[in-house]
Amino acid sequence: MRQGSRSIRLIVLAATLTACTADSNTPEMKEPEAERVLVAESEVVQVRRGADGSLTNWRLAPDLDPDILGIQVSPGEEREACFFSGADSLCHSVGIDEAYDFVIRFEGQDYPTRILGQPPAAVFDEAYREAHRGRITASVPEVYELVNVAIALTPYTRREDNYLVERREPYYEDVMGHFSAVEQHPFVRWLNAELESGRYSSTKMSGYAFVFDSSGVIRRSPVYNSTNFVGQGNVLLPELEQMQSFADASDFQDFYRTNRELYAEQESFMRDSLGVERMLDWLRRNFPDVEFYDHVNIVFSPLVRGNQSVTWFRYTGFSEIQPHINFPYERRLSGDDQLTPSSIALRRGALLFTELNHGFINPTASLYSDRISAAMQNRESWVDPEKSAASYGWPESVFNEMMNWALVSLYYVDFAPEGDQDLLVSRNARWQAEGRGFLRSPEFHEFLVDLYRDRPEGSTVADLYPEIVEWFAAQAEQAGPGDK
Repeated sequence: MRQGSRSIRLIVLAATLTACTADSNTPEMKEPEAERVLVAESEVVQVRRGADGSLTNWRLAPDLDPDILGIQVSPGEEREACFFSGADSLCHSVGIDEAYDFVIRFEGQDYPTRILGQPPAAVFDEAYREAHRGRITASVPEVYELVNVAIALTPYTRREDNYLVERREPYYEDVMGHFSAVEQHPFVRWLNAELESGRYSSTKMSGYAFVFDSSGVIRRSPVYNSTNFVGQGNVLLPELEQMQSFADASDFQDFYRTNRELYAEQESFMRDSLGVERMLDWLRRNFPDVEFYDHVNIVFSPLVRGNQSVTWFRYTGFSEIQPHINFPYERRLSGDDQLTPSSIALRRGALLFTELNHGFINPTASLYSDRISAAMQNRESWVDPEKSAASYGWPESVFNEMMNWALVSLYYVDFAPEGDQDLLVSRNARWQAEGRGFLRSPEFHEFLVDLYRDRPEGSTVADLYPEIVEWFAAQAEQAGPGDK
């Protein structure tokens, strides 16, 4: 019998973006009052947006004054944001365009911080709905690319061990040649501080919430207030003036126009050659209780290397999923000589698939949140603290990311030639464990692939969730405290 048969619906953002044309200036930081100090036990604290929000990590940023936590609020209402460290906590509620200033104090140093209320993420008017319903679009948006160019100029991304920026393509050399004169621009320095604080994805994604007008002025999007993760605010809004300065000083729009043919070629490939329709059909079939998305809006940059994220919106009967991904440049990997060309092509689309599937697995996992949290309390047995898996800071996020790439293995089972499937699955699982630090991925992929192959006729991946969650619980019982 299908589990969780009730319709899964995400929060409907039913409000008007009155703030889209508002003044972007925010209040100056005030002197901290005694009750406006959070004493931190480490340089990483936790934040929660909304009374029922999940905890996420917040790294202290010495170069930001203040460091701003944006929180989306419906018009006429207030929403609470909380910061936690050890036994200490600080919470405050804000309305739209309201700011609350305080400091986080760690080892005698004060880190000015602001909670800023921002309006809902998007409004899709009738014209937008008619133009985009049922469509798959892919684009290298202009202001979004400006943000990615500025990110590529930061010292943080130019370190040898940094893999945020794709530096192996001629386009990167063109960027460095054109923009080297502005690598010390204040906007680049601000971005560097954001990256040092671990906020790459939210900063990059927010760039899509801006457009150039016909006179070259950067303005807020008429559709989106924030294209950050669901429920999170537009982190670039306070830097609008510096973004404009960077665009003007670098002649960015001339550079963008010069490279428009490259962008168009990549957009066409992304939209038409990765099998997006097949991915969506597979997800719809296996997660039938998740309300489907009317518009798939793929946003990317030729400069991004192996870093993906996704957000989604629901408003007045229209829904959009928005993957932010890298362009899948063709790379030959060790062992590819054992695979057919069709399997290599399938693997090339895996990164997009992993972002699309978050729009289905995340709401499905929310039905089992308590059981997942109980099964995965001991994070040391699930993630390597020295690898990227450690950035998934709470049990459900670890579970969803493990499911995310395990679904790639199931996708291989359904669409790769039979002789290639075992190699594709084992290589995928090994990379998740050894490369990314999800320690139990090999066992999990083996379990899930067997479960999927032997499932009752007509059942879906969503139907298998009770057994999947039970597997996680059984692993936790077998492992002693701290056992890896």
